[in-house]
Amino acid sequence: ICGWKRDMSKVLKEIISKNKEFIPQEIVIINTANPEEIEMLRSDPALSGISYINGNYVDETVLNRANVKHAKKVLVLADRLVLGSVQEVDSRTVMTIITVKSMSKTIYAAAEILDTKFERYLISANCDEVILTSDYSRSLIANASTGSGISHVISELLDVSTPVELNTVIPPKELIGKKYSDLSAYYMKQESTILIGILENTGNFHARKMEAIEQAQKTPDISMLVDSLKSVKTMTANKPVINPSPDYIIGKHSKAIIIEGRGC
Repeated sequence: ICGWKRDMSKVLKEIISKNKEFIPQEIVIINTANPEEIEMLRSDPALSGISYINGNYVDETVLNRANVKHAKKVLVLADRLVLGSVQEVDSRTVMTIITVKSMSKTIYAAAEILDTKFERYLISANCDEVILTSDYSRSLIANASTGSGISHVISELLDVSTPVELNTVIPPKELIGKKYSDLSAYYMKQESTILIGILENTGNFHARKMEAIEQAQKTPDISMLVDSLKSVKTMTANKPVINPSPDYIIGKHSKAIIIEGRGC
């Protein structure tokens, strides 16, 4: 985890809560926070096992100290410790993702940016997930202005402490290549689970693109090959398709977007 937030303790606890496959000892944070802040963080028993590296995470040498090449995931935060404009904060984030991906193309990378104009640079660098913090805040404010109550709905779904959770899960293998209506019928039989859409091209985006190119090259038809390669260019990592038609086909490397929990 590269960077620092004002509520870093809460951020880390929620990350641990959502990533149950990891233990704190497998998490490394890299930033230039004061030693006193780090000690205060580690004084919390829930965070005491987290490793800390003081340094500039844009620097490949520092990332090597964190063993980035063998990491499963990298999260780059919009670092509040960066002194400068929004553009400077986001530029460092983009440079970090470029460096990380040059070290390991197979790593899953997520990055938080403040200005949407930097999104295209992250996409070009094969960043797997882009977090547009400012956009989310503006959307919530706009929805709240209508008196629709949507901001409360979103908060309920995203809050890790509530009994209801918005989640993505791998659908059963036998339903890959089947219709959305078949998958919907499957989840209707699951207790306290509602299917609301599909997430396409999940996992490492570089791997998805390479696989799509390899598949396209198998066709003997030149015109089909050109069309297939063009479609690879327009591929989007983790593309949500909310409430598709019943005939929508569940593709390979897709995840089901579900709401689960409560049920009574």
